[in-house]
Order: sequence, then structure tokens, then C-alpha cells
Amino acid sequence: MNIIKVLHGQGTAMRYFYLINIIFLLLSCHQETELPDVYEVTFHNRYFEPITSVEIADNIIEAVNVGENITFSNIPFGQRQITVITQSGLIIEAVISLIGSNPYVNIVLTENGQMQIK
Repeated sequence: MNIIKVLHGQGTAMRYFYLINIIFLLLSCHQETELPDVYEVTFHNRYFEPITSVEIADNIIEAVNVGENITFSNIPFGQRQITVITQSGLIIEAVISLIGSNPYVNIVLTENGQMQIK
């Protein structure tokens, strides 16, 4: 049904009633997504050797064995540097952007030394 035909055949009061309802419907459909202030980042060590330390946004966790997971809580949103030092002294660095409505981020250090965000 064409909205213009409906409004044309009605009186002035009904036109305003329809117009107000349409505006209310449009405004109620618009919902803002609230973004978290902090994120929880879980680091998964799938590398072939243990990790000596993992640092994210000035939070340091030491000794992550192969196959273990560790969790960093209350990491503020924005771009964050991740530094991983392996048992053999290899330094692996990356920058991630913590943005979006999901406050949980998973980082996987793969067998070949790449970091994947899931």
C-alpha cells in the first residue's frame, strides 16, 4: 500500500497521527551499540616451544607452555602492542586494534610464529 495514498484520503488529524507514528517507528529502529571500555584478551600458545613472556598494554604474563591459554583482563580499547618472547629468545611483535562490540578477543600464536586474531 502506498503511504501517500493513505495520507491523501484522510483528514488532517489522521495525517499527523500517521506521520507521528512513522517518525516514532523510524526512531525506535535506530539502536546504538554500546562499545566496551575494556576487553578480555585470551592468548593461545600453539607455537612449538614455550613462551617466556607475553606483554599486552603493559600487562606481562610469564611462562606459557605449549598448548596453554592465558587471559589478560581489563585491556583498554584502542591499538595495543603485543610482544611475545619465546624460550629460544625469538621476539614476535604485533599491533592489534581492540574495537567493536565483542569484549572478548582471542589471539593464537601459530606453529609457524604468526599471530591470528579470532
